[in-house]
Amino acid sequence: MVYGSVILPLEACGPWFPNTLLGSGSGALLDAPAARFLQELEAMEIKPSRFEAKPATNSFSQQTAEAEFTDLGRALKIAGRKPAEAARVSAALVEFRNRLNEYLASLEKPEVVAAVESTEKPDLPPFPSLTIPEGLPPEFADYLEGALC
Repeated sequence: MVYGSVILPLEACGPWFPNTLLGSGSGALLDAPAARFLQELEAMEIKPSRFEAKPATNSFSQQTAEAEFTDLGRALKIAGRKPAEAARVSAALVEFRNRLNEYLASLEKPEVVAAVESTEKPDLPPFPSLTIPEGLPPEFADYLEGALC
């Protein structure tokens, strides 16, 4: 580069990145950078949470059912349903879930598992005739319809 009457040398790489990027081929640019997760967390200086984790004392399926019924109660309240109607819809959902869970449990019986593992077309318990409970908010009805499929 000419600056006035002085010729200045130029570096082909420049000081902004290491020369190894040029000599390593495309791998140097395409490889993910090394991350040191704990160092990155320490650098963020995250303050301790004011919340405390509370480990579950029941099964995953029971936690899911409790969360579903809590959410259903809120959704029915927001929709302005009367307590008697909300109780009817909740009871219908409990019945639906119980029948579905009974069927799923029947698939785990040792004789059914053995039949599935030994034959190409095992004799499975018949799927129960389930209908989506009336009065469910649309997001719950859609979820149950997907679960049935």
